[in-house]
Amino acid sequence: MERNPLVTVYITNYNYGAFLQDAIDSVLEQCYSNIEIIIIDDGSSDGSSRILDKYINHEKFQVILQNNKGLARTNNIALNMAKGKYIVRLDADDKFHPNAISNLLEGFSSPNIAMVFGDWNVVDESGEFLYTYKRHDFQKDVTLMDIPAHGACTMFNTEYLQSVGGYDEELRCQDGYELWFRIIDKFDVKNINKVIFDYRRHGDNLTGGEDRILSTRAKILSKVAKKKEVDKTKCFAFLPIRGSKVDSRSMPFNEINGSYVIDRVICDLIDSKQFDKIIVSTPDFGLQEYVRAKYVEKIVVHGRSFDSAKINSDLDELLYNYLNGEGDRLSHYDFGMIVGIDRPFNKPYLIQSAIDIAKIFNVDNVIGVRQNYEILFKHTGSSLKGINYDKNSLRLERDDIYQMVRGFNVFNVQRLIETGSIWGDVIGHVVFDQKSAFCLDSRLDLSLAEHLDKL
Repeated sequence: MERNPLVTVYITNYNYGAFLQDAIDSVLEQCYSNIEIIIIDDGSSDGSSRILDKYINHEKFQVILQNNKGLARTNNIALNMAKGKYIVRLDADDKFHPNAISNLLEGFSSPNIAMVFGDWNVVDESGEFLYTYKRHDFQKDVTLMDIPAHGACTMFNTEYLQSVGGYDEELRCQDGYELWFRIIDKFDVKNINKVIFDYRRHGDNLTGGEDRILSTRAKILSKVAKKKEVDKTKCFAFLPIRGSKVDSRSMPFNEINGSYVIDRVICDLIDSKQFDKIIVSTPDFGLQEYVRAKYVEKIVVHGRSFDSAKINSDLDELLYNYLNGEGDRLSHYDFGMIVGIDRPFNKPYLIQSAIDIAKIFNVDNVIGVRQNYEILFKHTGSSLKGINYDKNSLRLERDDIYQMVRGFNVFNVQRLIETGSIWGDVIGHVVFDQKSAFCLDSRLDLSLAEHLDKL
């Protein structure tokens, strides 16, 4: 063990015995040698101990065997033990490239930099190369800091990491997402466009957990937004519903397991507790009366003309005219949210996340998205051409494709009043889970929705 190491490298392991030796070897094979190495086994039961036994009395290693405490607590244990000026975590199922440490150290080119991160290769379970993922150039291209660094293989200034309180141990996942906000609030970050590590895709880290991850992000965003918020933000929700007389596809009274679609959407908006006013705008007299009778003072009903509800009608103009008609009652609102009724599985925490993102990053819009990992092509007239396809197995962050979730758009009210448009130049996003993004386009979708509703 180095007496005065510049860098602390710690490996976290929980039942990754099949990959642990590769991770350890990748640290030992670093071109840079002034490091201390800590391995923390978080209560593994898969035989990892057979590998760790070789290093318990090894002069280069400190090995900690503990009952399961979770990743955030384990990170803080390593942080408290660290002797290095810089600290970096390697997950036991990943492995460093030989120049990883030296390349990351080069990124600390100014005193206010708290974290440095790079690119990575994605490999399969056996370690076979799949593709390289390259982040944006944060120094040249990034002004919207809404996509954090990878949680592992990011190097921190140890003192700066300790000064912001380390990792939040109340979180069971997404601890790196939460830490990102505390770091960028006080310090600079830097990325280097060099491959630092191999990220291994395998069964354990590909399993679902989407709802758990997104709900945890929502809690983090709420906490960050409350810290940034000076005055209470006022928001309203706007549901433009054509009704079946104007558009046969607009069916607010379609039923899913005995409940109307319109009721599901309205109840999710109410349950989110994000809105000072919820407005249903429709020319459908039957729907107007239904909403007035059922929700009384909870919902404002806007009876618009049939002409303004035509399929080719301008939603910007509808909202602009409505705001002007309401005068000061809505002009002092900060954000509005357009919500469609063809998505019956809105989650209140996703609604809250979108508004929090608008507050935190001061963007013009926040839309719901699903990242599209399929290979997409467009027709050029002479051939199909790949949109997000690179035959050299290189994936650039700037080429990531996000599919907009229908009927979900937070917009800046003052911008609409000033420009007449709900769309601005800077658009943020909230990631939706697969169920929440599900849309009703056909009778088949209604049948599928009844099954999804039970999941």
